[in-house]
Amino acid sequence: MRGFDLPTAMVTVLIVFLIWLGIRLVVTVRGRSRGFLSDANRATYETLHTAARAARHLGSGLTPAGGAKAARHLRTLLDTPALSLIDQSGTVTWEGAHNHHAGAVAKLAEPVLRDGHTAVLDHGEVACTDVDCAIRAAVIAPIVCEGRVVGALAAYGPHANAGLARATAEVGSPAGCRRRSNWPS
Repeated sequence: MRGFDLPTAMVTVLIVFLIWLGIRLVVTVRGRSRGFLSDANRATYETLHTAARAARHLGSGLTPAGGAKAARHLRTLLDTPALSLIDQSGTVTWEGAHNHHAGAVAKLAEPVLRDGHTAVLDHGEVACTDVDCAIRAAVIAPIVCEGRVVGALAAYGPHANAGLARATAEVGSPAGCRRRSNWPS
């Protein structure tokens, strides 16, 4: 019987490590082939899925019930602390934290509803005396259907940037928007 042989032990450890690495590689590749090819594919799918879920609730128009359900998905999509949907007659829904800002939404959205241009508002226009409030800015984009402004989408947060402005404007102008009997004409 021979004693411990260091070269043999090192070769054995190397073989075990290579087997483990091979199994890990096979599991990783096999897992990708069943799901998404990349993180970008997954992000694209999740974004489209969330947008579709929001759109489903607005099929009958911008109603308080549909707006409340859609707003949850839209807030997730835009990754903002609060979101509001407004129609031509006023606020339809507020989703998220700091609802003490909800009363000012309709007034802040008036120029957007009238002119159809996205507005980026900073702390001067989105005033708040609550030091714990995370809302200091907003992006308000028109919801355009068949060339007409039928409402507005307001995304609220600590600051507004170009990315949020572009995303909010894009979400506010859904492709394939069709006139519904419940949408304002």
